[in-house]
Amino acid sequence: MERRTLSCILYLNSDWQPDYGGALRIYVDPSDPDRFAQVAPEGGTPVTSLSASFEHEVLSARRGRLSLTGWLRQRG
Repeated sequence: MERRTLSCILYLNSDWQPDYGGALRIYVDPSDPDRFAQVAPEGGTPVTSLSASFEHEVLSARRGRLSLTGWLRQRG
């Protein structure tokens, strides 16, 4: 079985505006949905997280989003 251990994203969107939406929301405390970090998909912004440790979602976007995404995996 292979598991994602580390998720890595690099956003490629130039001139991204806050009203476009599309932010990545990472929940930092599973017992409290109001505790989260939010990252706008602005070009050049990197995001790295421990895949199994943090739930996340992508908020609705009013424009197409571009990113380069990769995962480090662990075999087990």
